[in-house]
Amino acid sequence: MKLILLSAIFATLLVLASSKCYSNDECSEGSCCIKISHYIGAQCRPLAKENEDCDFNPPVNGQHTISCPCADGMT
Repeated sequence: MKLILLSAIFATLLVLASSKCYSNDECSEGSCCIKISHYIGAQCRPLAKENEDCDFNPPVNGQHTISCPCADGMT
């Protein structure tokens, strides 16, 4: 049981570490860099889709703070 729990924690940490970013340039197409918090840092997240909040402000130091901008064709 402990091995399964440790494996799950390790897998989660790998996913979180792989999505960390410092600017939008580091994220794949269709995603942006969002600063989650001072402690967690920033992560690549998908662009906002229909019925999701879009960030219309320009990135600060290469990172968005509220959400990603809208995907193409969304407002």
